Amino acid sequence: MKYILLSFLLIGISACQNSSLSPKGVSNAISSKKAIDSKEPLTVIGGDLTYELINQIQTNHKLYGVKFNPNDNTLIGYGDSDIIDIYSMNLKPIYSLKSKNDEINSIDISSNGAFLVSGGDDGYVEVWDLKTHKLIHKLQSSSKDIFAVAISSDGKKIASGGAEKVIDIWNRASGEQIARLEGHQDSISNLSFIDFNRKIVSTDDKQTKIWDVTRKKIVYSYLTPSNEYGKIKKIKSFDDYTISGLTEVESAEGNSRRRNGPPIWKYTIKFEDNQGNLLQEFNQHRGDITGIDVSNNRSYMASSSKDRTVRLWDLEKRRAISNIILKDSANGVAINKSGHLLVALEGDSRIKLFQIGSSYSPTTNSSQTSSYTNNKTKNQPKDWYHKQYAIVVGINSYKRKSIPTLENALNDAHSVAKLLRDRGFSVIELYNDNATKDRILDALKKIRQLSSPNDSTLFYFAGHGDGVTGKNGVREGYILPFDFSSDLNSPTTDVMYYDKSALSISSLVMYSRDTDAKHIDIVLDSCFSG
Repeated sequence: MKYILLSFLLIGISACQNSSLSPKGVSNAISSKKAIDSKEPLTVIGGDLTYELINQIQTNHKLYGVKFNPNDNTLIGYGDSDIIDIYSMNLKPIYSLKSKNDEINSIDISSNGAFLVSGGDDGYVEVWDLKTHKLIHKLQSSSKDIFAVAISSDGKKIASGGAEKVIDIWNRASGEQIARLEGHQDSISNLSFIDFNRKIVSTDDKQTKIWDVTRKKIVYSYLTPSNEYGKIKKIKSFDDYTISGLTEVESAEGNSRRRNGPPIWKYTIKFEDNQGNLLQEFNQHRGDITGIDVSNNRSYMASSSKDRTVRLWDLEKRRAISNIILKDSANGVAINKSGHLLVALEGDSRIKLFQIGSSYSPTTNSSQTSSYTNNKTKNQPKDWYHKQYAIVVGINSYKRKSIPTLENALNDAHSVAKLLRDRGFSVIELYNDNATKDRILDALKKIRQLSSPNDSTLFYFAGHGDGVTGKNGVREGYILPFDFSSDLNSPTTDVMYYDKSALSISSLVMYSRDTDAKHIDIVLDSCFSG
């Protein structure tokens, strides 16, 4: 049975110093650390991710791309060579596969990491066993030059496309060709299986097409650039939308054939549903987009560009997080299955490995926002719970200066965080300007994602609270995040107004009930919130 304990305390008014956490950038020197992965997928909390350069390697030929094996985090690089190189998670060379193609334009890896499919300039589609490193099939496609390959999520089908504008579908186990899809007007550059492998998304320079594999026909077809002068560079497709990296002309009038002078270019990432309806658009890049990848849980996206940046994006909130600045063009990017590792291609032949993290993930170590050090775990009730998670929020001073400053909230929160760690909890700490509503909600989502029926969770808040009685006479209690936008000296009875920037107690209880943990505690050290 699940228990939720909701406690309310009162606080006094005094003052304390806050120390905030700033994201980690790329160091001039390569880190001596080794890359660290986790079974727990990385979650963006409050729109912040950190990154750190761990290692880099220079290859002896031009690279077109790199991918992570989802099974063991090995890295596979390919390009202007008949050699496909396999590296360890820390970029140590492991093995090389010799292709029948003189250069490799595209690869894909099965979801279980067992098979690799490659396609190249001599028209061969090759299927490799990644455990034995043996070539299983060498398939001759309809195209003399293969630009795109894809393997279905169940590993049973392979798709290939290229210069001949035809998509070939193959049986992965037997190597038999089972379908041919015709309808593109230009060379096929991108392929993805979607909808439980019943459909394929394909693109040429202009068109995105969605195919029914069983019926061998086009379901939807739409112009992806804004006008005929744009060009599709890269795509990443899912069942519900496709992300496209485009080079476009600002308007038809901007084309050199319509007016004097050069065209005005923009570099766009578009999110479109599978009927071509625009959902979202990013225009921050200043050069051709060379790569798009998304963490397995769709928490964040990375895009690479000729503008020498790899940009990280919060996919849930659809906004920019941070930029990784390179010394040369960023010619590709890949994220591992958990989202904790990222590789970027710098220039023609350098692979750079980055550790990606969240400043606010649960940890048993004292965070940089805490002034306390962690003691060895003691008195952990191992017989009661498998794991214990906590969110500790402390706010002395608020963004809105008319809200009174508190003295003890931050000290109390620090003390509670230390006490919980001493008892075996993994703790997320959010203090002062880090304790925004977005970050608190994201932390609650993270704990919900992590907790199991054998775990316990605790939410502790020390800061201002308030209560609002609406027009119907029903009173609702609220805790106030750092970015609370109302004025306590001019209270409002509009409950919906409070919901924009405060967190209601009923919402907090609802989120807790949606968590799988065995025991759930909510401790609110705040005035008037109950």
